[in-house]
Amino acid sequence: MHQRVDALILRAEAGDAGAWDALVKRMAPALIHAPQPFITPGQGSEAGDGRKGVRRSPRSALAALTLAYTQNNVPNISRTLLLAFAKAVLEHPDATQPPEAQDGTPLVCYGEQHWSEKDRTPITAGMVIAPDIKGRPTGYVADTAWFDEMFPVELGHPARPEGAPTPPRAPRTLRVPATVAPRARRCRSTPATS
Repeated sequence: MHQRVDALILRAEAGDAGAWDALVKRMAPALIHAPQPFITPGQGSEAGDGRKGVRRSPRSALAALTLAYTQNNVPNISRTLLLAFAKAVLEHPDATQPPEAQDGTPLVCYGEQHWSEKDRTPITAGMVIAPDIKGRPTGYVADTAWFDEMFPVELGHPARPEGAPTPPRAPRTLRVPATVAPRARRCRSTPATS
C-alpha cells in the first residue's frame, strides 16, 4: 500500500527517516526526468572523475540525498531545505507554467549564474526553485550544479567511525557465458603429444 506524499512529508517533518527514504524513492523519477535532470541514469562509474568531470551513479545521488537527512553535520543542509526541495520536486510534474521568483526578478539556473544572459537556459515549466537553508525560495533554479554542490558524491558514502575496520569485500565470481563455457572448461588431464 502506497502512502500519500503529504503524509510522508508530515512524518519526515517529525523526524521519521523511513518517511524521508520513501520520499526520496518517490522523487527519483522526477529527478531523472526533470527539464534540468539532477540524475542521469547510465552516467557510468565514479572512476571516470578526472576524465569527464563529476560523474555519479543514480544510486550514489539518491544515497547522498537520503543521507543528507540523517547526518547532522552536512554543511548548508537542513531538514527544512530538504523538505522544501522534496515538495517542489514532487509538485513539478503537474506544473504548467515556469516558476517565478517571489520578487519578480528573472530566475537563473544555479550553475549558469555567471554566464551571459544570452547563453543561459530558458526557464520552463517543471523546473524547481532552489530553496535556501531555511526552505525559502532563492533566485536560482535548482540544476545539476546545485544538486552536486548540495549533495556531493562523498555524501553518498556513509562515513565509518574512526578506527572501524574496512568491511570485507564479497568474493568476485567469474561468470562465463554458456556459449563459451564448454570451451573454457575444457582442460587437459594429460599432456598433449605431438
